[in-house]
Amino acid sequence: MKLIALSVLVGVGAFSSASLINGGFEDPGVGIGSYATYGNGDTSITGWTVVGAQVLVVDSAYGEPGNGIVQFQANSGRQYLDLTGAGNNGTTSGVTQSISTVANQQYTVSWWQANSLSNNGAPYYQASSVVDLSIDGGSRVSYTSLGSFTGSNDWSLQSASFVASGASTSITFYNGYGGGDNNNIGIDDVSVEAVPEPATLAILGLGLAAIKRRRA
Repeated sequence: MKLIALSVLVGVGAFSSASLINGGFEDPGVGIGSYATYGNGDTSITGWTVVGAQVLVVDSAYGEPGNGIVQFQANSGRQYLDLTGAGNNGTTSGVTQSISTVANQQYTVSWWQANSLSNNGAPYYQASSVVDLSIDGGSRVSYTSLGSFTGSNDWSLQSASFVASGASTSITFYNGYGGGDNNNIGIDDVSVEAVPEPATLAILGLGLAAIKRRRA
């Protein structure tokens, strides 16, 4: 019985919620009420490399009241990433990061995605937010969100699954919207986690049940 209990503890540790990717955009700091531009190949954003033309890191206190956005707030912390850059630099713009993986292991990647809708009818911030995800340079898959309120970022949770083909896997997010009427497509709190195998889950369940019986 003690051995099963130990196996449970080991299993829980192996499949904890610790993310395999550096998914925040707090470093480097851009200053309160400001934003910073990062161009192609830049590695200043911790863990990430910029692809395409450029991206922005935006502070939560930044806003454009004249365009109907009071505040571009992050999902958590102070900062988030705008995949479009200054204005809209097209669908080649984004960021990429390589993570350590195990071949044939299934993983889940999740992120919070922002849509900004103007509250005053300005020509900008009128369209859906479209984020394209590419795993290991594969085909881009689009994820679309349309905010339910205006005047600030409206965040929604997105997720996808993949099976790793080797010891390293690249995760790339692109601006998926090519029009000129939306110049904020935000992502924040990116996470990648291994999915436990069914057999492992069964062992965990048996162990937890044994612990429960022992405590009863």
